Amino acid sequence: YPLINRFVYHRVNDEAQRHEIVSDVFYKALNRIKYFVILRRNGFSSWLYKIAVNEINMHYRRVNRDSKLQDKLIWEETDSETTESYPLYNKVRLAMSHLDENSQSLLALRFFEKLTYSEIGKIYGKREGAVKVKAHRAMKKLRALLREE
Repeated sequence: YPLINRFVYHRVNDEAQRHEIVSDVFYKALNRIKYFVILRRNGFSSWLYKIAVNEINMHYRRVNRDSKLQDKLIWEETDSETTESYPLYNKVRLAMSHLDENSQSLLALRFFEKLTYSEIGKIYGKREGAVKVKAHRAMKKLRALLREE
């Protein structure tokens, strides 16, 4: 639970929506546990992260893109420890909002959750090399956005 909650924290600003998404992740996992047992290609945590990524993507499909950007600009309720330890956290988070959803999830899994490329590959069903390339491209875009500011 703490790992999935932290991952969703880095992607969703509204606390109520964040809790709803985390609840949905575990509800869906519980209802579909038989499919995990049958398929069992990857680890349980990879399966949970994949459900979380899908739930976050579904959340942002429901929300108008303009309101999503406005939420990110207005949102100032960051964890005080995170803000004090990493003063550029809000700038990075705002810049990440300009990336596509897959890039945001990939960077959040890699840098906030500290998963390896191999683990991320299992979540997305892609090879490690493909994940590295996507992460490199996403980082390149993120750097360009941060330089503009």
